[in-house]
Amino acid sequence: MSDAIGPTIAYAGPAAEAPAVVQQPIGGTPEPEPIAVAPVAPEAPTPRPKITPDGLLIDEKGRRLRLRELSYLDELDLLELAGARTENGSWMVQLVLAARVAEIDGAKVPFPRNGVQLRSMFQMVDRSGVRAVREHLESQIDNADSDEAIAKN
Repeated sequence: MSDAIGPTIAYAGPAAEAPAVVQQPIGGTPEPEPIAVAPVAPEAPTPRPKITPDGLLIDEKGRRLRLRELSYLDELDLLELAGARTENGSWMVQLVLAARVAEIDGAKVPFPRNGVQLRSMFQMVDRSGVRAVREHLESQIDNADSDEAIAKN
């Protein structure tokens, strides 16, 4: 049998001097030694986007973003515009975050009303802008949670 284990070495001397017991499969090669894996450095904390004194958000490209609040009607319009893509949660998050951007470096970002305007909005805001909005909103939630915890104590 290839699974059979060969004889082990017994030692009757003091435990500190006992040789290591090695079990090898009969007629096979010993198990390979485990490979040492270098420790992984912890991830650096994600830098939070900067906010200017006049309330503009600075993304990683250095662009100044002015955000807008979405009304309930705006959210419903986005759902209608998204159509079948509403089932794709990741896509919807990207859509809502991009739609929050009202201006980039003073240039207006129109709220999308059709597919062409939707694509134009995504192109203008791009991944950097969406990431900045997401991180900003997450930091607001973190700050609110901290404030709530402090108030409870």
